[in-house]
Amino acid sequence: MSTKIAFDIGGVIFNEEAFELTREAIKSVVEIIQKFHRNNVYIISKAGLKIREIIMLKLDESDFFHITGLNRNNVHFVFEYEDKVTKCMELGINYIIDDHIKIIRFILHEPKCSTIPVWFGDNTTKVDSLNDHGNGNDNGSTITNHINRKITTKHIGNCIDIQNPLLCSSWRHVRKLFQRVKRNRI
Repeated sequence: MSTKIAFDIGGVIFNEEAFELTREAIKSVVEIIQKFHRNNVYIISKAGLKIREIIMLKLDESDFFHITGLNRNNVHFVFEYEDKVTKCMELGINYIIDDHIKIIRFILHEPKCSTIPVWFGDNTTKVDSLNDHGNGNDNGSTITNHINRKITTKHIGNCIDIQNPLLCSSWRHVRKLFQRVKRNRI
C-alpha cells in the first residue's frame, strides 16, 4: 500500500503574507514526490470558487506542476474546513500538512479518519492566538499528546523516534519527517 501525502495551499505551499510560492516549498514538494510518486501527493485546500481560480492561475504561472511533477488531477478544493477530513478519507490520505489547528482538531476528533495531521509553521504563535474551544488556554501540549497517541495507536511497534514528529516549523522539518516515514514505512 502506498503512502499518500496532502498539502494545504495557504500558509503551507504558498506563504501566508504574499500568497506566493517559496523556494523551500517547491524543493520539498519535489523531494516528497520523488520519494512517494506523483500519484500519491495531493493538494487539499479550502477555497471559494474565485480563490480556486486564483490558486490554479498562480500554480500555472509559476510552472508548479511541471517543476514539481505534481499530478494536476491531485489538486482538490473544499468549501469548508471540515470537508478536508472527508476528502482525506475519500482519497485515502495518510498524512496532511496543514497550518490550521482547526484541521488538526477536525482530523483528530474524527474516529473514522486514519489521516495523521502534520501541523506546519510557527505553532506556538498559532496556539497562543487560538480560541477554538472558548478557553484560550491551549498551549499545544494537548494537541501534541493527542497526535502522538494517535500515531502510536495506529502504528504500534512501528513509530518513528523523533521529538514531536508531527509538529513541523519549517520545510526542512517536513522533509526530515518524510525521510523517516519512507525509511520506517509508518
